[in-house]
Amino acid sequence: ANGAFKRNENYLKWQDGITPDEVDEAWIEELTNEISAIYGNDKLEAEILTGYDNAGIAPYLGKLVYDPEYLVSAGNEHGMDNILGTLSHEVGHRVVHNLGLQTEIDDYENEACADYIAGLTARLCKLDPTDKLSWYSSGSDFSIDGIHPGKSVRCEAFLRGFSRIDRGEEAAILRTFENFSPYDLDKTYQDSEMLKNILYQDIINPLRSSEIQRV
Repeated sequence: ANGAFKRNENYLKWQDGITPDEVDEAWIEELTNEISAIYGNDKLEAEILTGYDNAGIAPYLGKLVYDPEYLVSAGNEHGMDNILGTLSHEVGHRVVHNLGLQTEIDDYENEACADYIAGLTARLCKLDPTDKLSWYSSGSDFSIDGIHPGKSVRCEAFLRGFSRIDRGEEAAILRTFENFSPYDLDKTYQDSEMLKNILYQDIINPLRSSEIQRV
């Protein structure tokens, strides 16, 4: 999260275009666990699922599945940090599960919370937010399945996460680190009650009060 991964040989390879062999299981699993380390002590698994044309996670198992062609296509079209945004979104579902929120919120709110975690991760890991926002903006104006929000809500949730570090009780801790990582955040986002309260404050309650209009 201090940006060191951007000097990783595997990440640098993405700069001239991404190919399927550059999103192998070991590298995607490493990235997924780096993201997960911000929010807890999970050890997640990654597994290739050819022909899936997506990425997803079984929250109760902690297993990410992804189609390399999907990550490659979206990463090349919208920007390489879109891949990190996708992984962050899926980790967000695991975070929601670990907090016990899946029994308190509906599927639509769950997706918005995962988008929020993706935005928060982008800020903490110094990712280019325009890559994931480009992907969101390519989506439907309205929810197609009643679960995944329309693009305006997805962008809003992501941007709320991306700007969260500027306010809130955790900001006092984060300001003490000029360059921080998941391992020297004093476990800020591993405080389950605080993280749960943040998700209620920034996403769940605004959706329920129509401050964020569901579309």
